[in-house]
Amino acid sequence: MQNKAVIFGGTGAIGGAVGESLKKAGWTVTVVTRNPDKAQVSFADNIVSFTDDKKIVKEISGARAVLNFSGASINSTKKLDLIEESRVILTARVTNLISASKPRPEVFVNGSAAGYYGAEETDDLKFTEESPAGKDYWGNMVAKWEKAAEGASDLGVRVVNVRTSLFLDPNSGTLGEMIPLFRKRMGGYVKPGRQWVSWIHRDDEVSLILECINNSSISGPINASSPNPVRMKDFASSIGKHLGKSGTMAIPQFVVKLRFGKAASLLINGGAAMPEKAESMGFKFRYPTLEVALTSLLGGNKD
Repeated sequence: MQNKAVIFGGTGAIGGAVGESLKKAGWTVTVVTRNPDKAQVSFADNIVSFTDDKKIVKEISGARAVLNFSGASINSTKKLDLIEESRVILTARVTNLISASKPRPEVFVNGSAAGYYGAEETDDLKFTEESPAGKDYWGNMVAKWEKAAEGASDLGVRVVNVRTSLFLDPNSGTLGEMIPLFRKRMGGYVKPGRQWVSWIHRDDEVSLILECINNSSISGPINASSPNPVRMKDFASSIGKHLGKSGTMAIPQFVVKLRFGKAASLLINGGAAMPEKAESMGFKFRYPTLEVALTSLLGGNKD
């Protein structure tokens, strides 16, 4: 079986970073996207339309890995049906495409989320991969999302659900949105400020995903999060220091709810997702602390 990967969501921040790393390692990479004519994917050997089942199955057949990082950004939409459709229904479709392939891939790495543990008031809880799903909307949705991926395990394919926490990349996601606000002196923390922020540097995320691809002993869920979560207030303060701005503004919860809708609960509540599985297998985080991570991404502390 050749070192070939088929990536759904390869134009996104995580999928793109993983695709580039695989390409540098000598892999052949196919990207499946909804807009192949508009896709800017320099590392891709092939770009296939998401609607072309026949071509997708052909690309999957004989590939070593299938990776799924698709999903509408929760930072840019309040439509829960779109959030769920772009995760649960799409992942079930990827599983069906894997089923139709021959030979089937060795591994299916599905980009999941630490939202699996829910975003209820958790009273300072810390979660490991053994913790149950949350009982709120997010816990239920992510559980269904992962179940859709686990269907591939019945086909003899090793399945890994990577539960990503806050993905630190200055050019995308939550951090990418926060930086302009801080530079305008509008940055701060969401009240009450004591809630946990589980996070991971983009390079550590990529390294962990590559380990999931190459290490045949890894299956099931794995938390993609730093071993050192921080409080929301400290998170904002650290970003402010690295940008030479204040991060002490207390942002009322209603403002966050107006901006993010139901997704606001992920910023207001929640416990800390701990990388117990990654650490138990000896994975070494290159950026284990927020200070080291932000120095890498934003430069030195401006204080």
